Amino acid sequence: MLTRDDTDPSIGDHQWLVYEGTGTGFVPTPVPWTLPALKGDSWAVEVPWYWTHTETWRFIGESDYSYDASTLDLSGDGVLDLVLTFDGVDRSVGAEHWSLYEGTEDGFNETATAWVLPELPGTYSDWSGPWYTTDAGDWAEREVDGVETRYSWSTLDFTGDAVPDLVLTSDDADLAIGDERWNLYAGCP
Repeated sequence: MLTRDDTDPSIGDHQWLVYEGTGTGFVPTPVPWTLPALKGDSWAVEVPWYWTHTETWRFIGESDYSYDASTLDLSGDGVLDLVLTFDGVDRSVGAEHWSLYEGTEDGFNETATAWVLPELPGTYSDWSGPWYTTDAGDWAEREVDGVETRYSWSTLDFTGDAVPDLVLTSDDADLAIGDERWNLYAGCP
């Protein structure tokens, strides 16, 4: 998948180029994969969707805002989805929900639906919510009862229903998590 090309500004802005796998390699001719629009005046790397699984920046007026996105089959239909997991413009993304742009046969839906997240008590930094990424083994910090604590989580299909689950794998606020158990938040198709 080609997500950015300096010779073609449409790549990473409103499309990616996908080289489909054949089982022995990749086809020589890519197919365009449409991308949703993301509000912004300019981008830290010139296009909004140049890459996923990393934090990047956009500029609106004189302000800059970070955002983080992942690609995974969150809806469980066998097609990759684009998931906005944190958005500095809309702080409910990553705290209350993720913005899910479902994958279709030729791209991602233009309109996102809210994928509701479980509540994780605590006070979070100004830059993130409790679930700001889907990357396996990530950790973050939050304040619980006046104490800075770390926690880790992952997204994987723990229940075997083809829909990723959110798994809290450690939590300094509850040491039994990671020592005696994990907390599983089952995904809902």
